[in-house]
Amino acid sequence: MKIMWRNFSQNDQKRIDMWLSNREKKFLCMQDKNWVETSREINDCLKYATDGQFRDVIGYVNNIPVVAMMFGVESSGKVLKLYNIAVAPDFRGHGVATQAIRDFVRADKIFAIDKTYSKIETAIYPDNLGIAKVLLKTGFQFKSKTLIDGEFLKFETPVILKKVKPINNYILGI
Repeated sequence: MKIMWRNFSQNDQKRIDMWLSNREKKFLCMQDKNWVETSREINDCLKYATDGQFRDVIGYVNNIPVVAMMFGVESSGKVLKLYNIAVAPDFRGHGVATQAIRDFVRADKIFAIDKTYSKIETAIYPDNLGIAKVLLKTGFQFKSKTLIDGEFLKFETPVILKKVKPINNYILGI
């Protein structure tokens, strides 16, 4: 499945509101604000961070909007973090989230994110089993349970570097 991505706009807000139940808004930490407000808040934080980058995108399959994601580079450019992903109800269970996560992992190529990061991570509510299965299927590993701002499960995957070849007893990424 090929997802065509574009930047999320204010006009996409109504679509996302229709996609998400109150339970799903809780999973996305959006009980008190909508997608656009959440996106703006994260973007405002990252634009002042060293090497901070942010993307808020919506994906189309056959010209139909099916998935939205917000993600960014934080921790002084060391971590690419998935903040939120939402799939249209009619497209759940059809591999859309899996393909979206695969695209996210290739953010440097798909979304023009500068590859300053060495780790990719996300955190989810423990009862959000759907995305947990997708994360494991796409190469993420469960790393820890955190209690910061509630209970979350942290998943991460290393960044795949280019070929590594030894030079004079040193290893350099090329």
